[in-house]
Amino acid sequence: MGAALAGVSARATIADSFPGTGTNSTAAGQTIRNQCEILRGMLETERSTFLTQWRELGAFILPRRPRFTITDTNKGGNRTQAIIDSTGTFASRTLAAGLMSAMTSASRPWFRLMPPNPDLEQDAEVMRWLEEVTERMQTAFLQSNLYTVLPTLYSDMGVFGTGVMLQKEDPHSIFRFYPFPIGTYALANDGTGRTQIFLRTFELSVQQVVDIWGDKDESGRPNWLRGEPTTISTSTQQLYERGNLAAWVQLCHVIRPNQSYDRRKMESKYK
Repeated sequence: MGAALAGVSARATIADSFPGTGTNSTAAGQTIRNQCEILRGMLETERSTFLTQWRELGAFILPRRPRFTITDTNKGGNRTQAIIDSTGTFASRTLAAGLMSAMTSASRPWFRLMPPNPDLEQDAEVMRWLEEVTERMQTAFLQSNLYTVLPTLYSDMGVFGTGVMLQKEDPHSIFRFYPFPIGTYALANDGTGRTQIFLRTFELSVQQVVDIWGDKDESGRPNWLRGEPTTISTSTQQLYERGNLAAWVQLCHVIRPNQSYDRRKMESKYK
């Protein structure tokens, strides 16, 4: 994510800034926002038991990688005072490089798409289609930032035991990947042990929030100034209108299963 300007004291609270949640009510009478706020509190409480260990690992091995407070960005200063022997830091780099070379090297094909039904392997058209998709994916990965992000992900996994990166659409390179520092996110698994919920808290500047969610027209006016519906909070709108574009806005990002999912229906809201 682009870094906002530091040193600005004006802030909007998480409670005021929850883009994209709207006020849609569920069958239980709770809004989506209320559900996410409850979920955030539960997951952050659960995560808190790991923070002491992650702080120690970060201090002795990767002091600039963790982020344990929402405002811990764009902070300089010396963070390496606790490192007396750099063996752990070099070992984490060696591990990341080894995983990168062995599993996801950019210099050779490291995956191949195959049909779930082995009988389809006898169908020449199916196999040609899969080969073409594989080649296109390999090219797209090379054009994206995947191979610069993966070493960071592997390093996080080796040192802290957990690593996360997010894949988003990108108008210039099809998609782009974002690795998140340990301490900024929380995860939850389903009954089979698969991760189903991702949650993070972070900050963007007012300018960045409006650029992403403001739906500007050709003249640069965001949607609420045109009298159209908006997901941008009132407090952020006021900061924007006062020209305080570098002020920080706290946000919470939640990815969870769609509670309206119905595989029998075609509308996007049921996906």
